Amino acid sequence: MKNKKGTSADLKPLLAVVNDEKTFEEYLKEQIEEGYIKEDGMPLKCGCGCTEFKQVKQYYGEGWIEEYSLECTNEDCLKIVGHWAFGYWSV
Repeated sequence: MKNKKGTSADLKPLLAVVNDEKTFEEYLKEQIEEGYIKEDGMPLKCGCGCTEFKQVKQYYGEGWIEEYSLECTNEDCLKIVGHWAFGYWSV
């Protein structure tokens, strides 16, 4: 469907389902309450319990970091726990 300007009309957001029992919004709320992420999506702790992370996969623009991922520093885990790009955390 096109609007008067010829661009796609706004679509109603779809309800994202994480599993059969939780919506994405419920999942985010749970992650915040359990201390895994801050409200802005910044990682606080890994599923293994580690709270120490290091920046990996850094991408630079004109002299500054535009994107990076955070990796758990637990040698038995090393999971990517978050990605930051252009001022925002991806969950």
